[in-house]
Amino acid sequence: MNHIYYFSGTKNTEVISEKIVDELIIHGEEAKCYDIAMINKGIVESNYDYTRIAIGFPVHAFNMPSIVEDFIKQLPQAKGRKAFVFQTAGDYYRINHSGLVKAKKLLQMKGYDVIYEKAFVMGSNFWIAYSKKFVKQLYSINIEKINFMIDEIINGVERHVSVNKVICELTEIIHEGEEKLGAKLFGLTLKANKDCTLCGKCVRGCPVDNISISDGKIKFGNNCMWCMNCVYICPVKAIEQQFMKRVIIEDGYNIRRIIEDISIDIDNYKLDEGVAKRFESYFKDLSL
Repeated sequence: MNHIYYFSGTKNTEVISEKIVDELIIHGEEAKCYDIAMINKGIVESNYDYTRIAIGFPVHAFNMPSIVEDFIKQLPQAKGRKAFVFQTAGDYYRINHSGLVKAKKLLQMKGYDVIYEKAFVMGSNFWIAYSKKFVKQLYSINIEKINFMIDEIINGVERHVSVNKVICELTEIIHEGEEKLGAKLFGLTLKANKDCTLCGKCVRGCPVDNISISDGKIKFGNNCMWCMNCVYICPVKAIEQQFMKRVIIEDGYNIRRIIEDISIDIDNYKLDEGVAKRFESYFKDLSL
């Protein structure tokens, strides 16, 4: 049995996790995915009865979100069971692989045999907006990359990433500053405008229970992890950032809507415009 444990703020990692499960099943293996945030809230249970485990997460400030780190630390001892790790990010910067290196180290400390690390480029949900065609094309190539990855894992092929130790230590400092200061400031300076209907989707969707409804208003606490879920899940776009407006994509971000939109035709799409041009090697080499 394969258990895929993931954290996903704006569903990039979630859709990749689901496709990994689908591909494992196609290969004749049992597989199921679990949302780490839902486990933490007690909404979903996991019995840890698996032969192979995977951990997936989005890159936060060049590293792994602390919610994932804490989850790995509470896993039972593995006694040599196989594991692989994967991440999603809006770009293929090597510095982002620091999170994969950290996840591997933590799992090895628990006794896991980590055989594979993989980075997936997905649509950007922070600061820079990619075209919907490019986002859908990224998802499409990632399906091929997942097929390639699972085929290699099933056949015993190992792939590992490496990051300079100094860079890893630097990303730890950056990440700690982002989570302890940047994310908290971001959360505290969010507000719900007059369009808010008090539907509660942001409250229920917050992975760390940082949002509440009090006296008929949405309240944001000081435990934000900057996952952007509340901003993009709001059906009326009522959640605004008071001082860091530019980090939020104006038209929102909904990966499932983009994937399912049949009007977005990528059959003849070419990587010849804007930021997409930089990703030629990512599209050509399934091992990347």
